[in-house]
Amino acid sequence: MNALSLADYLGHTARSFEVSRVIVLWEEEEEPHLNIATWENGSYRHTREMAEAFGSVITSQNYANATFWTNDAASRFLLMPDGPIRLESPILDARFTRAFQIQSVGTAPFVGNLCKGRVYILDTQSWSNFQLLMVQVVASRIGNQLDRQIMQLQAKEAAAVKERIRLTRDLHDGILQSLTAANLQLSLLSEGDGKETQARIDMIQKLLTGEQARIRRFVRMLPPSFPGRDVGLAESLRPTLNETARQWACQTSLSVEPQEATVSAALSDQLSLMLAEAVANAARHGKASAVDVLIKKTNPDLVVNIRDNGNGFASPAFTCDDKDLATFGKGPVSIGERVRDLGGSLGVVSSPAGVELQIRIPL
Repeated sequence: MNALSLADYLGHTARSFEVSRVIVLWEEEEEPHLNIATWENGSYRHTREMAEAFGSVITSQNYANATFWTNDAASRFLLMPDGPIRLESPILDARFTRAFQIQSVGTAPFVGNLCKGRVYILDTQSWSNFQLLMVQVVASRIGNQLDRQIMQLQAKEAAAVKERIRLTRDLHDGILQSLTAANLQLSLLSEGDGKETQARIDMIQKLLTGEQARIRRFVRMLPPSFPGRDVGLAESLRPTLNETARQWACQTSLSVEPQEATVSAALSDQLSLMLAEAVANAARHGKASAVDVLIKKTNPDLVVNIRDNGNGFASPAFTCDDKDLATFGKGPVSIGERVRDLGGSLGVVSSPAGVELQIRIPL
């Protein structure tokens, strides 16, 4: 449901009760605002006020969940399904009645899973028990529709958050790692001779040019490849490994079983970012000089083993499975998040002789 369908529903309610105005007030879980939807003479409006703008609206807690009608909101007489009653003070908060110039009103509450509130049918001259029953039905349906609206909005927000996390991770594993490598090459310029200095300058220029293209893809929101196309694992991943090895001045090797194994281009992109991050971590943090990658395509999983000869993590030797890594935050966080997003698992074996990443991804 969206705002327009709620407007249509309130318009239909107004026509059914032959009134010119309908108001819905509701609060949502963990939201500090009072939502106000009004339909008046064919015009719909949705606004927000602070939760206490009209007090509790219903002044008597004894009737907070009651359905009733009154022909004078300032009076102390109500018509309820069980008959008329007399109160010690008006049932509606004076701030509410003044704000909307309420005289006669029939109202019923609703309580959804994610919201609660009331619908107010205004400007009726008389009410029957049947009409009071109908306003209860209307209130219940509005509560259900608002629940669906809130759930749809929450789903959209969750999807947006997930996409921001994905983009942040891709920036970290791709662009930021390459820029860090470029910075390392700059710091080493003063240590080389003329020929070596020129080689480092050429590498830095290539790094920056490549990241310019990557940033343009992010800005344009274009995928790096065609996600519907299958690509060879060896052919698609070897350039990434070779380039990352040059950036971090280490050796890499890649073995794929079977040699002709293919995966979707989308999965290949994810694997490329994982390998680039793994090599950068091994060389930068573990001082590794070699990283070996073995990939086996089996049924129904893709198994990726990444082993380096660095000095391991800065803690005693340990072996962690995916659950331990997620619980205690050990190991390569970015790679672990990327693997879990693909429905896979990550194991880590760390010792002073190096780190081994054991990745399993369902195909």
